Amino acid sequence: MINVGNKVEWFNDRLSVGSNAYFNIPSASNNSNEWKTSLAPWLNRSAPDAAIAAINTNQLSYRIRGTNPDERNMGDVIGSDLITLGGQKYNRQQYMVTAANDGMVYLFESSSDSNHPYDLKLKLPACRYGTLFNS
Repeated sequence: MINVGNKVEWFNDRLSVGSNAYFNIPSASNNSNEWKTSLAPWLNRSAPDAAIAAINTNQLSYRIRGTNPDERNMGDVIGSDLITLGGQKYNRQQYMVTAANDGMVYLFESSSDSNHPYDLKLKLPACRYGTLFNS
């Protein structure tokens, strides 16, 4: 989902504000719809990363994300707030919460490991606020 100013829309190829200019993608005559052909599918994971990265008219570089199930993969955090909660733990805020474009909300807790200062504690499917408060 993306905030387009006066409302929130699903981020897909039918986005009302969709244009390369809206997403600051440099324009070229051979990529007038890069936001639609590459950016939206990459963010939504609706096309293989390698196929998107191979489009030679792209002005942006799209990384190929790992698919190893043993890795801690989460969606990309783009335009989502990072909220810190709780007291101090290990000289850091105890909890961090954010949402990613995989439809999940993530809760991380401060850890004593200086190489990995926060550990994933919980991930939940995101839902509309109306679902939470209207029964």
